[in-house]
Amino acid sequence: MKFVRVIATVAAVALLPGGCSATPESDLAGRTWLPEERRFIDEEALVEKLEAARFVLLGEIHDHPEHHRIRARLLEEALADAGRKPVVAMEMISTEQRHALLRYQQDERPDPAGLGEALDWNESGWPDWEIYQPIARVAFSRGLTLADANLPRAEVREMVRAGGLASLDQDRLEQLILDRSLPGKQDKRLVARLRASHCHGLSDEILKAMRDAQRLRDGHMAMRLREVANRDGAVLIAGNGHQHNGYGVPWYLRRAGEESVFTVALIPVEPGKEKPQEYRTGEERLPFDAVRFTTPRPTPPPDPCA
Repeated sequence: MKFVRVIATVAAVALLPGGCSATPESDLAGRTWLPEERRFIDEEALVEKLEAARFVLLGEIHDHPEHHRIRARLLEEALADAGRKPVVAMEMISTEQRHALLRYQQDERPDPAGLGEALDWNESGWPDWEIYQPIARVAFSRGLTLADANLPRAEVREMVRAGGLASLDQDRLEQLILDRSLPGKQDKRLVARLRASHCHGLSDEILKAMRDAQRLRDGHMAMRLREVANRDGAVLIAGNGHQHNGYGVPWYLRRAGEESVFTVALIPVEPGKEKPQEYRTGEERLPFDAVRFTTPRPTPPPDPCA
């Protein structure tokens, strides 16, 4: 195996594009769909569902500014306004930034704009800190604690180099619920998503490494949510792929006995797709508890298959 290729590919998993080219808004934009019930709900009904869940998982397309504004509003209206103060864990912040994050929040009046610099955000590979500021602004103004949710990329690379999940000791596997295999159908769907996102050009060996990297991150994020949750629960801010009920973070939470989980994916509308079912991408139905359709992605991503 050419580990240089594997490592470069695995490091890119968290930043996979999931949007579309910019087009006029469709009638779906701004609406919320419940895939299980096959119906739309209004904002008030969505807020009620979030209020009722101990673990709330809010998805995103990483570079879509509207997604961050929507989630900031949901944090405020669905949780803070209801008197809840859950911990807000972010995929974009890893364990190696934990102490810097804790120190910054110890300030009596932490400034959302300055948090990016405190975390060396410009070196992280994530989109500009400015578009994530609405989430930090709500957290700081409403007394919510921010927490790291992710592993450092170097740790994921090392796991891949060492042979994947099989290289982890049994205690670590059990801690992250990685000692349990994904259901066969869901494992195939995860691999198929990774394969399609790389234009069907990767070997089975590399795809296995990418799958193990994804599972390690998802298992760790689920564990962190349970670790940091207070009496009002916890919220995860992460990409849509991590919200997948069949193989993402919610799968691990539920296997750990956490039943009060609610996932919301934010999906930009695409040209020619006017019905929720047209966004299934090979699934029987959209694999989230709720889907909020948004305006198109402002900057079209490059075509990886061009």
